[in-house]
Amino acid sequence: MSLIKREQRKAASGDWSSNIFRLEGQIEQIRKIEPDFAKARETSRDALRHEEIPVGRGRPGS
Repeated sequence: MSLIKREQRKAASGDWSSNIFRLEGQIEQIRKIEPDFAKARETSRDALRHEEIPVGRGRPGS
């Protein structure tokens, strides 16, 4: 099963035009694994919230 499908197009004059790429298969695969990325992102945020910061120093960007 191919994740990306290529469709050749012809112009009205009969010449070949640019191709169309269908990404539905790839999008479906990404939607299946996205919850894992969301969980990892939340775990990373929790770790940042609970890290120890030396006295007198703030978080970068605060």
